[in-house]
Amino acid sequence: MRRWKLIVVFLAMVIARPGASQTRAPGDLDPLGRVLVKVRVRLTESDGSTRAVTGLRLVAIRSNGDTVAMATDDAGLATAWLDSAMYQIVSIDSVTWKGQTYAWDLSLAVVPGGGALTLTETNSVSTTTVAVRPAEPPVPLATPGTDKTRLRLFVDCQMKAGCDLDYFRTEIQFVDHMRDRADAALHLLVTSVATGGGGQKYTLTFIGRGELSGMSDTVQFDSPQASTPDEIRNGLKRSIELGLVRYMVRTGSAARLSVTFNPVTVGAARTTEIAKDSWNLWVFRTTANGSFESEESQSHYSLRGTTSANRTSEMWKFNLRFFGGYDRSHYTFSDGSNYNYYTHYYGANQVLVRSIGSHWAAGEKASATSSTFLNEKLVLSFAPTIEFDFFPYSEATRRRFTVAYSAGMTSYKYEDTTLFDKIAEVRPMHSVTTSLELKQPWGSASLSLEGAALIDDFSKHHATLYNQLDLRLFKGFSLNAYSGLSLLRDQIYLAKGRLTDEEILLRRRQLASKYSYYGGIGLSYTFGSIFNNVVNPRFDGLK
Repeated sequence: MRRWKLIVVFLAMVIARPGASQTRAPGDLDPLGRVLVKVRVRLTESDGSTRAVTGLRLVAIRSNGDTVAMATDDAGLATAWLDSAMYQIVSIDSVTWKGQTYAWDLSLAVVPGGGALTLTETNSVSTTTVAVRPAEPPVPLATPGTDKTRLRLFVDCQMKAGCDLDYFRTEIQFVDHMRDRADAALHLLVTSVATGGGGQKYTLTFIGRGELSGMSDTVQFDSPQASTPDEIRNGLKRSIELGLVRYMVRTGSAARLSVTFNPVTVGAARTTEIAKDSWNLWVFRTTANGSFESEESQSHYSLRGTTSANRTSEMWKFNLRFFGGYDRSHYTFSDGSNYNYYTHYYGANQVLVRSIGSHWAAGEKASATSSTFLNEKLVLSFAPTIEFDFFPYSEATRRRFTVAYSAGMTSYKYEDTTLFDKIAEVRPMHSVTTSLELKQPWGSASLSLEGAALIDDFSKHHATLYNQLDLRLFKGFSLNAYSGLSLLRDQIYLAKGRLTDEEILLRRRQLASKYSYYGGIGLSYTFGSIFNNVVNPRFDGLK
């Protein structure tokens, strides 16, 4: 017990540790280990004084392709927190000043203690005339008899929301859409991760193949929580088109490529303003749904509802969720007898997390639940938790390998006396959870392993393993599989006494079992034409 108290005190100190005061000078570090970068944009007046350029959009492009957007404020200053690395600072907008047009494209080494970067006329590049020299030799893009300047693109969406492939094929017609990545000159990998506001951050990774090998780029697109499916697919389409420009030039299509751009004029009203959040990052959501199904001899009704409050920032993450559900069923047997049953569950869970650098996080999780299925009248739990990610959290859309440890207390109050002659008890417990998620050009894979036990009785424990795999073995051939396995030795909540046949058949109560497992596997092989450009929706509505 003394060891348990020390663990709780240590984690509480980590969570509550006050951050050092920050002067926010260029080169300062934040608790995540990132460097504060400040970029000033100023142009010279006729009298030698300088004038701030406001509303200018800039992007910092890391050497690995990651991008961070920023914009200058009323003082002509743009700021961003960046990891230590080499960056290219590029102006998205151009600036017209005294009859000249200016833009910037400068290299910047981001290191702790570095000074501010100032953009002026002297370190700008003129955008009045832009000459593009296509790469030699051009990438072979098509089979004989087709347009050899069309880029061969394979779109690889590793999530469902927003990835309307038919829409992309219909709207993006200046490329050839490939059925298999082995035939493509450019592999586009689209992944996403949930944002604190309930929306999604999409990461589009362009990966060159063949003679485009070594050319990679990354474009990100944010969709708010209230975005409709049409808004999401339109945003993704525009992001894809922007990312394709670099490769279209290299394929010999530059002569047929036109770019429209609206420059920012100094002194004009700001076109870009940093939004002020009146909700201070808080997001609230309420859902309610019901379903029903009925036949002559049976009927089923169910109700579900949730209410949540979430706030996510770079330093803190807070989630609070209330939930509940009710199910009722009626059966009429062949002898005319009737059988009715109902189940319900309700509760709340809460999570508080603090970021500690780019690999560590600490916090706590708590819950209060009730379930007739689990013989639990009221269960209260609280557990401080610490987590380590072997990869930086910023790479979560492509890869994540985490190990988390929790230790806490759980109070049980049961509906019926348990197999251990308990109607209520308080037990200390701890758990270790390891999770690996990969989303790569060859496919995706996920694996999680959880082990948990009562601290005062290690014989009461369980272990759960789950994995999912979607693998492209070779051209046209793919394998998908999933499986789960649980070893159960901690069903301390099981009610004493025998269950009726109806309770067993209808799964009214959790059954005693030392294990459970499930799984599935599938193979797919596609061959034929390598092109995937045509969309014909006729008869698609027929089932």
